[in-house]
Amino acid sequence: DDQEGVLNPVGLLGSKLTAEVHLIKVGTSLLKNVEKAVLSSGLTIADRYPSILASAEAVLSQEEKEEGVLLLDMGAGLTDFILFVEGSPVLTGTVPMGGNSITKDIAHFMKVNIEQAERIKIEHGFALADMVNESEKIKVKPRGEDKEIMVGKREVSEVIQIRLEEIADKVLEQINNQGVNLSAINAGIVLTGGSSKLAGIKEFFERYMDLPVRLGSPTGVIGLREKVQDPAYATAVGLLKLKPQLVQGYSLNQNPESLGGEGKIKLGSLLERIKSFFKEVL
Repeated sequence: DDQEGVLNPVGLLGSKLTAEVHLIKVGTSLLKNVEKAVLSSGLTIADRYPSILASAEAVLSQEEKEEGVLLLDMGAGLTDFILFVEGSPVLTGTVPMGGNSITKDIAHFMKVNIEQAERIKIEHGFALADMVNESEKIKVKPRGEDKEIMVGKREVSEVIQIRLEEIADKVLEQINNQGVNLSAINAGIVLTGGSSKLAGIKEFFERYMDLPVRLGSPTGVIGLREKVQDPAYATAVGLLKLKPQLVQGYSLNQNPESLGGEGKIKLGSLLERIKSFFKEVL
């Protein structure tokens, strides 16, 4: 009956029921190929979830979702994002650029191979060029050269910053095209994914997007916490929390010993089962 903000209408009286929903489309052939790969490995498919939704389950709090938050999951090849307003997802999207794009840019700029470019990014890269001392230099060995040469760290950071600006602009473009105002997200931006571990990336997005930013690691897990509380595992942990069902029909819900206090996932016994599974496969 045109009443907004009703999350659960069960038990209420009315003459008309309407709802605002968020739909996510996926290519049929792409989905079938992924399913075929999973099934051919001997696993069963419990359910299907967008990876960004799983990441949100792992790293965002309910309070952040209610306050309004933008989650950026920066992987190797893609940057996925999801925007929550008043507790619900209002926009999801993907930018076909990620950590590998930065690595390729460094390789092209410095004329080095991909392996060396990745090492330079991890060990010397910084996301904001003006925060890097101009006097700092690193040694690189360009293709076809016998000797190493010195390259300024700031120059490397400039290459990284240019690509990050492009990624941020693509995200903002998709948000603006949907008429969403970022001033409504009081909880700011949360960064996760393997590429969010790049030095200086938090400061970059704070300045470029003019919003508070934090780095998001998976929460709600016990056992091997130091291993999985890493932004790179956000999607994997989120899938466990969304559908805690693993190899050969094993389900967390059916085994109370695998759950810690307050519904947290205990990973020790799960990892043992996963290890034994792969030993059988290999």
